[in-house]
Amino acid sequence: LQCGSVEWLMAGRGIWHGGPVSTIAPTCGYLMWLALPPEHELAPPAEAFIDARNTPAEGAARVLLGRFNGAESVWPAPVAATCLYVELGEGDKWHYDPPESHDVLWMMVCAGSLDAGESVREGELAVFERASQSVNFVARSACSFILGSARFSPHDIVESHSSVHTSLAALRQAEDEIARLGEQLNAQGRL
Repeated sequence: LQCGSVEWLMAGRGIWHGGPVSTIAPTCGYLMWLALPPEHELAPPAEAFIDARNTPAEGAARVLLGRFNGAESVWPAPVAATCLYVELGEGDKWHYDPPESHDVLWMMVCAGSLDAGESVREGELAVFERASQSVNFVARSACSFILGSARFSPHDIVESHSSVHTSLAALRQAEDEIARLGEQLNAQGRL
């Protein structure tokens, strides 16, 4: 795995996933759940691994999802969201203007520290006030972070330990599918 690689998994109506990951060296990964809109939340599951070398870059940012300054991700997500992986050297400055419709912005610092209106260090998650304002970043040390922006969901969110949906009926349908898959895998001796 190369730093900045992504595995996209659209669970849709339900998927069973898990198992060991084979790596030679220690690996750090982040899991992000996005609630799909009603017209996609019960779609067939889909998955893709995108190596960092195939991830479009725009300056210091790799475009993992959505668009940024003309660069577009290779994964066609059914939600209007942007997710970037950004690497900065000590003292570097970087600026993010969210798309006009995005009013939710968050970031997770993978390594190092930076200033984004206030200090944010390795391992910290920062969720910005709901607005569509731009943000200036200044690296206090060499750093990397994941940044996401989106439009606030107009749908209620119903969640369980294994699923996120926009209605209780959709959640139940997905959990029934997950249970069915678990029974099938158990019968095959794979669980």
